Amino acid sequence: MFKKRKIRIRVRCSGAIEVHGLDKDGYLDVGRWTLVWSIIRLTGLTWRLGLFLPVWVNGELARKTRRLRDGDEITLMLPMFGG
Repeated sequence: MFKKRKIRIRVRCSGAIEVHGLDKDGYLDVGRWTLVWSIIRLTGLTWRLGLFLPVWVNGELARKTRRLRDGDEITLMLPMFGG
């Protein structure tokens, strides 16, 4: 029988972004096939805004389709505008 495995990731957010389900230290337990896009969906942002949300995984700019691994650190930042 297959056993469901969870991975533990750390999530950092800037500004008004809030990820639902984080523990007090900023960690989240998710399934082992979780994509960056799945974490964006946990913010409650509209999918359109999610498309433009820059995301870093372990300090590198990441695609929304990247699969997360145990111990990854994901950083979500609202885009900056102005001049």
